[in-house]
Amino acid sequence: EDADGKWGEAGSTNTFFADIAKGKGKILDNTGIIPNSLMMDFETWEKLKNSDAAIARLNNSSLKNMTVDAMRSILELDRLIIGKAVYSSAEETQAHTDFTAVRIWDGDTAGKGIGFLYYAPMTPGLKVPSALYRARHKVLGTQQYLATYEHTLSTSHSWLYQAIEDHQVLATGTDLGYKWTDTADT
Repeated sequence: EDADGKWGEAGSTNTFFADIAKGKGKILDNTGIIPNSLMMDFETWEKLKNSDAAIARLNNSSLKNMTVDAMRSILELDRLIIGKAVYSSAEETQAHTDFTAVRIWDGDTAGKGIGFLYYAPMTPGLKVPSALYRARHKVLGTQQYLATYEHTLSTSHSWLYQAIEDHQVLATGTDLGYKWTDTADT
């Protein structure tokens, strides 16, 4: 289920803890399984950890600082993942000076934030429920899941390194996840 979340807001308009309780309840009611993992983007995390709602929960616990582990403990989750990875969307130039950072975990939210509460087993298996699985296939013509190749480009006197991996992310238990958008900027 997709829902808007106001996790970056200050004061009583912050909906983070109510949203997490609602998501947990919805997944439990639909599947009988309690979600154990939460993923959010870096911008949402930065706003959330300094929000009045998070500070109040921290003060009511024995924890001292709002860290990922502290929030994970407060929420009673096994995993809390903060997506921080970036890549450059700029065309490479000969001078190697162009870099335009794009946050990978923003997805299609255009920097407005995302959160995903879900169940992921500690040990995956064929008959083990999970919101998502990442299926890997052997690379065509090899017996490996990741193939690497080196090529010499004599025209430019350089080496080309290539890595190939064939995989898909499969939504297997769509009722085992709850997604929020616009969590940082609503």
